[in-house]
Amino acid sequence: MFELSSEKLDGRLVVTVSGSIDSGNADEFAAQLQQARLEHPGGGLEVNAEELSYISSAGLRVLLKASKTEKSKVRLVGVNDTVYEILEQTGFNQIIEVRRAPKEISVEGFTEMAKGATGKTLRVDDEVIIKIYSGDGSLPLMEHEREMARQAFVAGIPTAMPLEMVHTDQGFGVFFGLGQAETLSHAIATAPSDDEVERLGRVWGKLLKEIHGAEANVEAVPSAKDLYISSMRMYSDKYLSPGEQEAIEGSLSAIPDVTTFLHGDPNPDNIMIHDGEPLIIDMAGTSHGHPIFDLSAIYVDCVTSNMSNPDATKSIYGISKERMDLAFHAMMAEYFGTEDGSKLKVKESMMAGFMAARLSYIAAYGNVPDEVRRQIFKNVASVLDAFDAVVRTLDRFVD
Repeated sequence: MFELSSEKLDGRLVVTVSGSIDSGNADEFAAQLQQARLEHPGGGLEVNAEELSYISSAGLRVLLKASKTEKSKVRLVGVNDTVYEILEQTGFNQIIEVRRAPKEISVEGFTEMAKGATGKTLRVDDEVIIKIYSGDGSLPLMEHEREMARQAFVAGIPTAMPLEMVHTDQGFGVFFGLGQAETLSHAIATAPSDDEVERLGRVWGKLLKEIHGAEANVEAVPSAKDLYISSMRMYSDKYLSPGEQEAIEGSLSAIPDVTTFLHGDPNPDNIMIHDGEPLIIDMAGTSHGHPIFDLSAIYVDCVTSNMSNPDATKSIYGISKERMDLAFHAMMAEYFGTEDGSKLKVKESMMAGFMAARLSYIAAYGNVPDEVRRQIFKNVASVLDAFDAVVRTLDRFVD
């Protein structure tokens, strides 16, 4: 008996298979695999075998046929020792790319550094940190982030490259070699003076300019517009009227198509200071599109959160409202290349107007409680006009 689910990730069809496949259900496996391809045409095929306990020669023949009909190479990931032994004995691991399941480790005694929507970062020792992914489907998410980190590196963006993948009692994880690195959040929170906070804010702004100065490979890096629209559709039927859905999707679709590299969530917890230089981490939300997607994410996380709760950034990042405001405005001045407060205020108001898009994206996070999600979409509906007005003037956002 087996179960199969599918999704499109990084332009590839990712099929997750659990249970066992033998001569009795191999034909059904072939039929479901074919149906998944019909529902998700184009791109390569990746089979997530994390929960696959056994596969017979009949099941392997299904994969062999798929490897011959697919236009690009088939990849089998998360393979346990039992299944790998079958693949090795049959020579199947010489036919398609096979990635074994990560080894098991304990995270007991590791120190938590930061926590986000896709997982948390822990300090292992003076030289190594580990990111542990949360939620279902964490293995495909980890593979996705590794690929996005590679895309960022190729594009010339300073990022931490992932090392060995592992599995812990808290989920899948990946090691990074970052020496004595600290998060930008920690650096800002413990800075000895306001001048140092401002300097770190400018480091933040300079890194953002470097990221947005890079061009993404649009064949490998997804579109921010597409990510936001697909995320919104997951719940909008339940919380927005048909007219509100049409309005926000229409505004999102009207955003200019550009190939600018985006991080997705460049908050201070996702930036490491290593040997005095900033490195961007947590690449799960990487995309390409207009820079306002990144800037509005920062605005929502670091500015509006403090409006309703003055202790918000203190509880999330360990940074007081006063210090976050100081760092944020220094970042803005560096990014836009001006100290003119009135000009920066215009940029900030546009970021505020873009909140409808960011809020609808946040609402799709799997760990958001239903009542909170309901309130988020209520807030989205209240700012749709402001959002549309910003979209129509985006040509003036980055001068």
